[in-house]
Amino acid sequence: MPDLLTEALAALANPTRREILRRLSHHPALHSSHLRQGLGCSRQAVLKHLQVLELAELITSQGDHGWHVFELQADGFVAIDEWLQRFRSRLKADVARMALYSMEIAEDGSWEDPWDSG
Repeated sequence: MPDLLTEALAALANPTRREILRRLSHHPALHSSHLRQGLGCSRQAVLKHLQVLELAELITSQGDHGWHVFELQADGFVAIDEWLQRFRSRLKADVARMALYSMEIAEDGSWEDPWDSG
């Protein structure tokens, strides 16, 4: 079984699922019929999308007898954020290095590739 990060990223790959998440970010809890409006999907397709999002722990549902309300769940988003944090740190270091290098170029007019290790 795939890990939570893999499930969450796979769920986000679909634009319909991203739209469902966007809607839930603006409205704390919505019924599937409200989420379905304007998506151009059948009821069954929307329920499948909701199931994928729920398995990825991006949403949770509450209710009974076919009446379920969906809302955002943090776990899947936390897994993605923790994974992205590794890249943020690296990118910040690269940006800082480029800023420093740009200042050096401005001062003396020379240019050397800062990533050239040779």
